[in-house]
Amino acid sequence: MARKYGDVKYRVIQEAGIGKKVAKRARADVGGAVAAATSERILIEDTTRAVTVTLPASPSFEDEVSVVIVNGRLDNVVARNGQRIQGLTEDLTIDVENAAFSLIYVNSTFGWRII
Repeated sequence: MARKYGDVKYRVIQEAGIGKKVAKRARADVGGAVAAATSERILIEDTTRAVTVTLPASPSFEDEVSVVIVNGRLDNVVARNGQRIQGLTEDLTIDVENAAFSLIYVNSTFGWRII
């Protein structure tokens, strides 16, 4: 189900509000994987397995994806999908419990930067 709030589009897999504003979000609990879209906030709640969030394959300058981990696991992964993350050609393993961060795409040299 696709919706729009202001300038932010979002898809609802599990409906939930963040204050009065709902950002684009997905609950990653089906098969342990979710494909992120630009301007999406991914909420990882599945405690039964590690979840892999795959970044967009063809991002543009200043595209942003946010990841919020609440499953308490230390083996969730952000898959780079052909682009760099922090200038590296490797996927990002989130080994911090309940981490929350955003990635902004800069260019093909730096790739996605964690903010």
